[in-house]
Amino acid sequence: MRIRQVSLTIGVVAFLSVMPASGVEADGVSVLKSPRTILRIANKEVNKLGLNYHELDVQVDDQNRKWRQVMSILKESDSVAQKTFREYEAKLQGRTYQAVYYRPKSVDGYGTKGGGATVLIDAQTGEVLIVIRGE
Repeated sequence: MRIRQVSLTIGVVAFLSVMPASGVEADGVSVLKSPRTILRIANKEVNKLGLNYHELDVQVDDQNRKWRQVMSILKESDSVAQKTFREYEAKLQGRTYQAVYYRPKSVDGYGTKGGGATVLIDAQTGEVLIVIRGE
């Protein structure tokens, strides 16, 4: 049993070591950008907004759960929000993306509203798809 575990571990390490850099196609299979690369791209976008990401809490949305909740709310809201929903949906259709959230750091354990940003990055190409600045 121990020999199989070692062999499996060596096999996984060997596989990972021959994988190409993130975002490149290997034998027709698209490889996703690393979380570090996604974060670096999103940080640059936040800086373009005049925000210092070092002064913000940053959260990479695990499996885009929060983003799906946002989209659900937009879809069920008034006509203005539904228009925004359709715009976002069109930009994201057929893409594998990652949402990254920035918000002001909490003071005394209490969150603050506004002043943050949301950035959605194509996880295959690194293209910035959506940038939202909080008010």
